[in-house]
Amino acid sequence: MTTYDRKVLHKMSYGLYVVTTEFAGRVNGQIADAVMQVNAAPRQTVALSLNNDNFTTELIKQSGRIAISIISQNYDPALIANFGLQSGRDADKFAAFPAKLTEGGLPYYEGPGFCGWLAGPVIERLTVGSHTIFVMAAEEGQPGVDAEPLLYADYLAKKTRPQAEAAPAPAPAGDKPRWRCRVCGYVYEGELPPDYRCPICGVGADMFERI
Repeated sequence: MTTYDRKVLHKMSYGLYVVTTEFAGRVNGQIADAVMQVNAAPRQTVALSLNNDNFTTELIKQSGRIAISIISQNYDPALIANFGLQSGRDADKFAAFPAKLTEGGLPYYEGPGFCGWLAGPVIERLTVGSHTIFVMAAEEGQPGVDAEPLLYADYLAKKTRPQAEAAPAPAPAGDKPRWRCRVCGYVYEGELPPDYRCPICGVGADMFERI
């Protein structure tokens, strides 16, 4: 009898990307890993798979345009937390990471931890269960300064390191102020140092709110 262990998919290689779009004045972006080049001729095309529940997916279906920023090995954990751990329905994801615009006015991320971007129209789409596969014709794009793209396996390896052990421990509960990370929900108790970084998602003190 043939058995199937879904962990075999963890052995497949993926990159990490910030996928962005705009429609009727609404801009949004998200982290994605299921992105691949489809062909090089007669036109270069890229396919990506996004969850149907995501706000970015909703906007892409309306706008028919996509920009993809390639994350590099020198990424800031706050970048992934910002675009991957909160919904654009509730937060302005470009407040902390301002967007640049393509000639057609499409937002994309270009900054620290970036090694290239490309953009273009959606030419095909296919719904497969919980996800939609978009095929984009690459019509704009430039490489970045960083040369090495981040692989999903590299990200997972860094994410599972015990970074929280090096972070200041929360103060005991009591009359001390409590602060909640607006990205991942982590709660810090006590006076929040100005240079504090969330031990879960890596964002700075400016992304905490008092509760």
